[in-house]
Order: sequence, then structure tokens, then C-alpha cells
Amino acid sequence: MPDAEHRSIRGDLVGGLVSAGVAIPLAMGFGMFAFVSFGDEYFASGALAGLMTALVVGVVNVLLGDKSPTLYAPRIGTTFFLGVLLYGLAHSDAPVVRSGGLPLTLAVIFSIILLGGVFQLLFGLVRLGTLIKFTPHPVMAGFQNAAAILLFLVQLGNVFGFDQNMPFVQALQHVDQAKPLSVLIAMLVFVSMWQARALLPRVPSPLVGLAVGTVVYYAMIVGGALALALIASIDALLCARLLARPGDPRVDGDRLLGRLGAGNVLAACFGGITSGLNPGPTLVNRAFGGRTPFSVLVNAAAILLAIALLFPLIGYLPRVALSAVIMVIAVQNVDRWTLHTIRRVASGSTPYRRHLVLELAVVLVVAALSVVVNVVVAVFLGVAIAVLLFAVRMSRSIVRRSYRGSAVRSRKSRTIEQMIALERASGSVLVVELQGALFFGTAETLAREIAEQLQ
Repeated sequence: MPDAEHRSIRGDLVGGLVSAGVAIPLAMGFGMFAFVSFGDEYFASGALAGLMTALVVGVVNVLLGDKSPTLYAPRIGTTFFLGVLLYGLAHSDAPVVRSGGLPLTLAVIFSIILLGGVFQLLFGLVRLGTLIKFTPHPVMAGFQNAAAILLFLVQLGNVFGFDQNMPFVQALQHVDQAKPLSVLIAMLVFVSMWQARALLPRVPSPLVGLAVGTVVYYAMIVGGALALALIASIDALLCARLLARPGDPRVDGDRLLGRLGAGNVLAACFGGITSGLNPGPTLVNRAFGGRTPFSVLVNAAAILLAIALLFPLIGYLPRVALSAVIMVIAVQNVDRWTLHTIRRVASGSTPYRRHLVLELAVVLVVAALSVVVNVVVAVFLGVAIAVLLFAVRMSRSIVRRSYRGSAVRSRKSRTIEQMIALERASGSVLVVELQGALFFGTAETLAREIAEQLQ
């Protein structure tokens, strides 16, 4: 028994240290990408934020009862989302944001991260983990593809050797100067003012318009935090499913979200960004013997050592080398389900080609809206489209075909008496072949169709 315990501790030590060698560069790279809108002078601060995220969230999850050797770090989807939010704040023309400067921008973005962690914690407490994991995959696939595309594009300035990292929209010479969120708020004000007389006849329409516009404008933080929590939760549940091995205990999605939410709340207080499960280093940790939460703490200790000793050297790392690494990671993070679905559609051999084409359309819409318009709009609109497609699909009949017993002949050998009895009753027998999902919505339609057939 002591030998087995000794081997377990040794495996955790080796697994934690080796996996830290994989986790540290990834955490640094994603942190720098999240803070790229602040400019090159915050290059090192972003790296520190990524490392602090991996440290804090890992320790918090172990302290809150995670018994597995799963490692945690910033994720491509949430990092991309935070990068877009930071870019919008850094380039905002709003007088309040401009007067507050960088301190206000930092306060807002870390408030969003903290509030996102609170929402994620609430998801776990109210047991939404089971529900969230059924979010349509095309929505998440479209978002992940958009993240991979933008994560690739924003590195072009460093790779090409430009003095400053710039958004790729600047490379397109500012084709569109319009700010989509401002246009959206204006449209909401227009609609609310036109409908004010019908909805609130005693309130002047300008006051209604101002109230709606002001509420929507300042609700962007809550909306961003809620969208961030949704993206982080879906990603965490998908990664948990990916990391599950035969024989492992079933992952409690609610507890996972609760631990992650608490970790992200604390990470925001320490200057970190949103974290999630880290599949690559986790697999390395297991491969080198990590079996208990002790390996996670060893990994966190190695990250802490890197923060203390290596952080002063981070500023000397070539941006071109780190950006090239991130570009490779971006290509590797293109959604595999999307590529597989494209191959199935292109082959023309799949029996559900039309269904797959619709799902690919959702992927394209979410990705395009994320790149061109706004991430929050893309996420919620993508979910709405997927729900609508599901409702339309479920509203269709699940009856493949139906026929009377007299229309077919049994191949089973029977006596003459049985054949005569079957022949007499065959006209009253209705055979119904079903396809698709059967639930309370389609069951009612099925019952009605059967009743009509039996009349």
C-alpha cells in the first residue's frame, strides 16, 4: 500500500510539472490576446492575467471539491469574447467611457468577468447544467469558428513585423465607420417611441424612448456578462464530456459550473480572465501519472513560480514567435464537428443532407455576425435561430408511413383458422411507422393523426 501511495504522489508531481510546461504558454498567449486592444505596453500584463487565471481557478476548484486531475485555463471562446468587449470599450466614443479612461475600462471589464462568474455560479446552484448542455451545437460551433478566425487575423500585424498590433478592420481601411451597437440602440428607441402611445398612452413618447435607450445602453454590461457565462458554461460542459473516460464517475454539470463560477469570480478579483477546463494539459497530466487533485495543485505551484521568476522575462519574448504559436492554435481550434459536417454534405451520401445544410447555415450566421457585427448579438441570435429550427422540425409529423393490415401479407406460417381470423381483422389493424423524436409536442399530433386514420 505505501508503494502504491508513493507511486501516486510521484505521478502527480511529474504530471503536474510536465503539464505546467504546456499550460503556461497557452495561458500567457490567451491573456495577451484578451488585452491586445490596450496596446503593446500591456503585452506583459495580459500574459500575467492569463497565468493568474490558471492559478486561481485551478486552486479554487480543488478547494471546492474537484477530485479529478482536470486542469483549468483561459479558453479560446471566452478569451475571444473578452477581447471583443475590450476593443469596444477601448474605442468607445461615449463621453462617460472617454472621461474615465483606462481605469474605468479596466473596472468595467473586470466587473463583467466577475459578474459572469456569478452568473455561472448561479447556473450551477439552480441546476441549469443539464439544460445548458443541450444548447444546439451549431451555435457553439459557429461561435468557436469565429473565434478561431479572429484569433488568427489579429495576429497578422505582429507576424508581418508592424510596430503596433492593429485590428484587422483597420487593414481594410475603415470600410464601415458605423457602430453596430449604437445603431441597434437607436432602432430600439425608434420602435419604443412609435409604440409608446399604444403601450403607455399617458407617458410622453420622448421619455419612453429615452428610458428604453438608456436602460439598453447601460444593460450592455449585464448582457455581456450573461453571454460570457453562457459561452463559458457550454464550453466547460463540452470539455468535461471530452475528458470523460470509461469507468470515470459521471461529471455533475451543476457542481462543475458552480466551482468554475466561484473560481472565475475570484480570478477577476486577482486580475485574471474567464477560465474553463483545459483539455490538452489535462491529458498530458494524466499521461504522466496525474491521478488526484494534488497534481492540479502542483501545476498551480509551477504557474505561481513562473509568475514570480519568469514574468520579468516575458517582455523579451518575440511577439512574432508568440503570435505564430497563437495562429497555429487558432487553426487547431477550428470546430471539428463543422469540418466533419462539411465533408458529409459534400459527399452527398448522407440521408439527412438538408438537415445538415441548415445546421451549417446556423454555424455560418453565428460566425459571420460574431466577426462583422457583435458577439453578444451573434450568440443570442444564434440560439434563437436554432430554437426556431428545432420548433419547426418538431412541428412536423413523425409518421414515416401508415397502412392497414390488409395492405400487407405476413410471411409467418399459420394454421388455416388463424389465417381466416387474421384476414377478417386485418382491415381494422393500423400500422404506423415513426421517425424522429417523440415527446409531448409531437405525441399530441401523433395521437390526432392516429385518431383520424381510425375513423
